[in-house]
Amino acid sequence: MFTGGAFGEEYEYGTATNVDGKTTAQFASGEVAYLLNGSKSGVAENEEPLVWYQNLAEEDGDACPVLKKTATNTVYQVKLICGGVTDLGATYANTNENKILAHDLPETVPFNSTKKIYHKVCQREGCGVHLGYFADAAGTIEATPNAEATEFTVVSYTLTDAILYDSKAEFTVTDFTYNRTFSHDKWVAVYVPFEINCGELPTDMEMAVVNNFHEYEQEDGTYNVVLEVKRKTSGTIPALTPCVMRMKTALTEATEKEIRLTNVPFSPAADKYIDCSSVERYYKFTGSLAGIEKYIFNEETDFVLNQGTLYKANWETSLKAQRWYLSAEDRAVSSNASVASLRSIAIQVVGESDVTGIEDIHVVTEKATSAREGIFDLQGRRLNSEPAHGIYIKNGTKVIK
Repeated sequence: MFTGGAFGEEYEYGTATNVDGKTTAQFASGEVAYLLNGSKSGVAENEEPLVWYQNLAEEDGDACPVLKKTATNTVYQVKLICGGVTDLGATYANTNENKILAHDLPETVPFNSTKKIYHKVCQREGCGVHLGYFADAAGTIEATPNAEATEFTVVSYTLTDAILYDSKAEFTVTDFTYNRTFSHDKWVAVYVPFEINCGELPTDMEMAVVNNFHEYEQEDGTYNVVLEVKRKTSGTIPALTPCVMRMKTALTEATEKEIRLTNVPFSPAADKYIDCSSVERYYKFTGSLAGIEKYIFNEETDFVLNQGTLYKANWETSLKAQRWYLSAEDRAVSSNASVASLRSIAIQVVGESDVTGIEDIHVVTEKATSAREGIFDLQGRRLNSEPAHGIYIKNGTKVIK
């Protein structure tokens, strides 16, 4: 097996001087044959005939220079060019033509955290040529930079509901389509990585955002909780905001609807939440762009939206991607039925029921809602007698002592 060697230009007192050692790879590449020929290939006029030759084929090629000439074993020094763009220096070949290499691309496109976009560059040492910006790690969604390469625009993009979204990029889509399948006219959970312009929604659907919780203590001591939502007919809903959507009329079968939006900002993928609280408990809406597998939910505190109602989750419950779920936790001072005993939470729209858009989350009772007579504190709790001092409600009128 050939293991490399050396050669010298002249001898002094029987010893080679100016010796240049070469590796096995350099011998195999044709470099040594070219140097032994005086850095010539015998193609220029009046050049002396070559002495050394070498077949540089990957299979059945010569491991080192030979003295026998064939029709295809002359060694030429040529340029090595990556992607037809970057000159990486010299290499050796059996044809007198530059060697063009395809750019060396990774399987996934690296993320440029400074520009907040995926940036494809050639990975070959000495090249590093810019090959484009992309909104996804697969390099399938091309993004166009502004003059400073600080903002990026995608011409057209379609995102389908219930599919994992994990892009870390920040960009704007000029012509965007969101596909969502509906099978009824009940509220469905929405948690998406893009801003929603409610004024561009199709006329046969509507959206709403979380507004309030109302907690009703029944005559028999049981407890009802209602999530109140507020319609959004104009303005925008920020990306990564838990909200709800529904068709305005019932559907007879599952139907995929296209939601077309323009100039839509996308945010980097993240699982965010919004929270609020009442006198009795804390509530937290958590969104997931990846979905949640079975056996993850807490069956005492977690609720998922199904057919327009929030139902208590169990070990078999899973959550599709681009959805949110609700967690409820009792306060330490809670005197009413615990979250563990609560099986479902209804949803109602501001102005569509007896419950109005009260800004502060608080506790009321069904008896107090239908009959205002009585004495209550500011949290809506009935009192047995009038306080000696303070602020309270008597027969629907505020009293200050």
